[in-house]
Amino acid sequence: VEPDGSVLVLDAVGQHLQRFTPDGQLLATFGDNLTFYRPRGLGIDPGGQIVVADTGGLRIVRLDPAGTLLSQLGGPESDLAKGQPSDAALSPGGDLYFVEAETGVV
Repeated sequence: VEPDGSVLVLDAVGQHLQRFTPDGQLLATFGDNLTFYRPRGLGIDPGGQIVVADTGGLRIVRLDPAGTLLSQLGGPESDLAKGQPSDAALSPGGDLYFVEAETGVV
């Protein structure tokens, strides 16, 4: 749930991140320009920045509240690829935490 009460939902099959109003009305869909591949986890900081564990893409992406890519960590040739990121969270101070599915490391 975002700071304004909107709800973010990952669609692992459709490869999208969707934003809904608290009563379920679709507001936006993100992901077409980001090419998610089996995203599995997400986190939101108090300022509305979003992190997505793109498990199949072997990376963590950070988005602004509008869904624009700010940065990414990992990729097929990275050390992160070996552990397959499966969930992500941001602390109130903006620190990134993620879980690797293969290793169980946080």
